[in-house]
Amino acid sequence: MLDQLHRDLRCDSEAYGLRRVATRKGQELVRAVREFERRSVDGLSDAGRAHVVADFVALAAGSGGGVADAVCRRAAARAGSRLLGQHGFEAFCLVYREFFADVVAGFLHAVIAEQIRLAVPGIDIVDPTGRVVEWIADHLVALVPDPCAEAAARPGMGVLDVAEELVPRAVDIVLGIAEQPA
Repeated sequence: MLDQLHRDLRCDSEAYGLRRVATRKGQELVRAVREFERRSVDGLSDAGRAHVVADFVALAAGSGGGVADAVCRRAAARAGSRLLGQHGFEAFCLVYREFFADVVAGFLHAVIAEQIRLAVPGIDIVDPTGRVVEWIADHLVALVPDPCAEAAARPGMGVLDVAEELVPRAVDIVLGIAEQPA
């Protein structure tokens, strides 16, 4: 399933609208993190914390009615929840990598749930427990460039600046359009 998605996107990188949306939302994710770095969440009620995550999702993923938009919102909600109350760039760098993996895994989950066919008519995709999608997400996280490691190799550049610059490459790698550098 992931291989088929990668083949489709290598033939037409704009298929499904996923590349364009994931790139834009990845950059918005970094901007949302910049904005929310300054917010204190200590002592907030559960409702207050939920409101902060909702604000984060609105900044990071906005609106949009397509499948790619929806999976980006879900990935942003997971990212916001994980970042809530955590400090330091190590947490951000992991969430950043997970965001792109979640976008692709979420898209494939939608493919499974809606039985959308990826260029292979007649293929039946069954994954009732979500384990295939989970495995895909775990596999993809390892492929996404780590902004913390890249920033360490670039003195004078902040992690968030590096992360924003890496977005197009991260998207192309998880979508199979580009190979991960050795």
